[in-house]
Amino acid sequence: MEIILFVAKIKKFVYISKKYDVLEVLSMSMAVKVKMLLAAREMTQRDLAEKLGKAPQNLGRKLKADNLTERDLTAIAEACGATFEGGFILNDTGKEIR
Repeated sequence: MEIILFVAKIKKFVYISKKYDVLEVLSMSMAVKVKMLLAAREMTQRDLAEKLGKAPQNLGRKLKADNLTERDLTAIAEACGATFEGGFILNDTGKEIR
């Protein structure tokens, strides 16, 4: 069973596939994805900031501005017990650019 929801709080469409227990977010900023990761881990931004050794205000500003580098996202994933996969795969050759 597949469901498409409109999540009013984040004003984005979310695709959920119950069969594979997959959540795919369409047209969503990385900051919103980080907030969803925090919710999944039942963590606050303050909890994450502490794990990263950063001031909560600085993390909050980065999230508000959606100004997250790949290094930030990798550190956030590690702090949350997740994996960040950022990069490209060339369709014709299969070469990965990370």
